[in-house]
Amino acid sequence: MKRIFSMLLAAALLASMLPFTAIFAAQPERSDFMTTVKSYVSDIDDDMKAEMQKILADGKTKGRKAGLMAQWGDSITHTHAYLAAWYESRNTLGKTEDGYNYVPILEWMAAGTGNLAQKGEEYANFSGWRCMTVLANMEPAVIRLNPSWALIMVGTNDLDKSKPADFEKKLRELMDRSISLGVIPTLSTIPPIEGERNDVVPAFNEAIIRVAKDYKVPYIDLWGLCMDIHPDDWATTLLDDGVHLTFTGAAGAISKDDTLKNNGYMLRSVLAAELAEVMRAVVFEDVPQEDDPIEELDPTPVAAIPTSATVLVNGTLVAFDAYNIGGNNYFKLRDLAFALNGSGKQFEVVWDGAANAIRLTSGQPYTVVGGEMTGKGEGEKMTKRTNSKVLLNGSEVKFTAYNIEDNNYFKLRDVGAALDFGVDWNNTTKTIAIDTSKGYTPEA
Repeated sequence: MKRIFSMLLAAALLASMLPFTAIFAAQPERSDFMTTVKSYVSDIDDDMKAEMQKILADGKTKGRKAGLMAQWGDSITHTHAYLAAWYESRNTLGKTEDGYNYVPILEWMAAGTGNLAQKGEEYANFSGWRCMTVLANMEPAVIRLNPSWALIMVGTNDLDKSKPADFEKKLRELMDRSISLGVIPTLSTIPPIEGERNDVVPAFNEAIIRVAKDYKVPYIDLWGLCMDIHPDDWATTLLDDGVHLTFTGAAGAISKDDTLKNNGYMLRSVLAAELAEVMRAVVFEDVPQEDDPIEELDPTPVAAIPTSATVLVNGTLVAFDAYNIGGNNYFKLRDLAFALNGSGKQFEVVWDGAANAIRLTSGQPYTVVGGEMTGKGEGEKMTKRTNSKVLLNGSEVKFTAYNIEDNNYFKLRDVGAALDFGVDWNNTTKTIAIDTSKGYTPEA
């Protein structure tokens, strides 16, 4: 299998009249062991990219959340040891021995949900489930979570109940249904198991890889990695009970290569994160923009009046530099990110000079750059609409925005809808209430 090397973000510093400056730190060179791990994530060629971006575009029309990854499968997916425990400890245990930082990609995979613990039947993963069971439960799971892509591992419970050809047929049905729902399906081979059933594991994995190639989607080869790093002792080192993977806890699990090498569930979690890195860089962010229509904006100046309404953030009074334009309130993105930092709806804001865009990442802590929450406009201003390009988790979102004295102000309800936080208006008390404990509800 071809090896995939991480795409390194070059350091970029752009002076701008807008207060959005980003410095992207390059990731370190990978260790020999992590290079081996990465080699079990398949490449994405141009044809695959084009096919997946078609699904991505369809999913966007259905409102799928960019970056949010669904976890479909059996008990090996249902367990908290897979991804969820690592995500919860990410801020202290997010780096491997070679210094690679997985925190940004884990938060991209969570896409503002605040966790990777989408476990249970309602999320299409549960103990004992076969391929057909996942297929029967995936549509309500998509409606509940609204993911843009899924990492699917099924087959272990099909080994003694289906022939490889029958399993492959059902897996293709699962792929078709996922695509019809606007969710990009990606696959994983199943790990080895103890006993006679292991004799047919290679045939099932061949079917999984064949389906991935036919549907032009990437896959991770968990079985191949297990056999590579533990060819003789996989049963005692990577399996806990002959079927399920070992898990020695998240603490210190990836900080040393020798520790990670013997932690089955963390190895699977790291493979998932590596696949996500490639999906984000190639499928979600490298999207052609040349054919995108440029919105024609009304050049007529309109009045912007400093917002007189009281603003509460989770019940606390906060003074914003905000304006009322045409009956709607407009805020600076950095001020909102500053005020919501540490909440379940926190988000990062950076300026991406290469893309000439403001880049938002949901679920990621905001980095203070200075100048937030300072000053408050006085008196009426005349302003015009502005075409500020905004990327949320790698996908473009459309916000209504105005430029006032070289700062961009964005419609609060547009931001609330995109980042899914509550925005309520009390006409009696003239109060705007921003509530991160609930999702966004459109105005009646």
